Amino acid sequence: MSVSTARDCQWTANSAAPWISINGSAGGQGDGSVSYSVAANVVPSARSGTLVVASTTVQLNQAGAPCLFSLSRTQDRLPAAGGVSTVDVSTLSGCAWTASPIDAWIAVAGGQSGNASGTVTLSVAPNTGAARTGQALIAGQRYTVSQTGANVPGPGDPMPPPPPQPVQVHLDGSVAFLAGRCPNLQFVVNGTPVVTDASTDFRKKLDCSDMRSGIGVTVDGVRDGLIVRAQTIQIRDSGNGQ
Repeated sequence: MSVSTARDCQWTANSAAPWISINGSAGGQGDGSVSYSVAANVVPSARSGTLVVASTTVQLNQAGAPCLFSLSRTQDRLPAAGGVSTVDVSTLSGCAWTASPIDAWIAVAGGQSGNASGTVTLSVAPNTGAARTGQALIAGQRYTVSQTGANVPGPGDPMPPPPPQPVQVHLDGSVAFLAGRCPNLQFVVNGTPVVTDASTDFRKKLDCSDMRSGIGVTVDGVRDGLIVRAQTIQIRDSGNGQ
């Protein structure tokens, strides 16, 4: 930020928000400049703060972190007798989500909605027919329930179609909006939400604890709805956060 004033006029710069910090000298005489840093916003709500330079107040507005959602698992298998299936939803506090069944024989018994991380419990009705597969929509992602049939299919019954092949995704870029705790991280690379878990392989000598906003990464993973589940991550450099 540039400061223009008479040569003999002294001035100071102060931050009125804890997430805005002054870099280097916080004052001067005559023309000069003020360098400042803005910390990452780790909550989904936007925020505003001010810098006061001499007698001038400058307002800074920062967008909220994007709401990313990850499920502890994406599928379950139950017997013909039915039962319950539970899945955990991980997200930032303040991020709203809902859970609803797609198929009539699946019901949401608990955790119909949330505004932070939580648990969803599904109730699966007994199956009196052939094996079946159904889904529920949880935090915008499809959760699949497979249930065995009441009777063993005969030799003339058709085989079920094979499941769709996963779509591999390769991303190169910088980490933004980093949230979560190792090994379960959520972040964005080139506008694509990415999540990690205990199976994610961090290449070279760096690992999950070295991840931070601004760092350069190469991500290979599998697309799951709107997100990419990272299989391998290579940290290329240490990043230059401002």
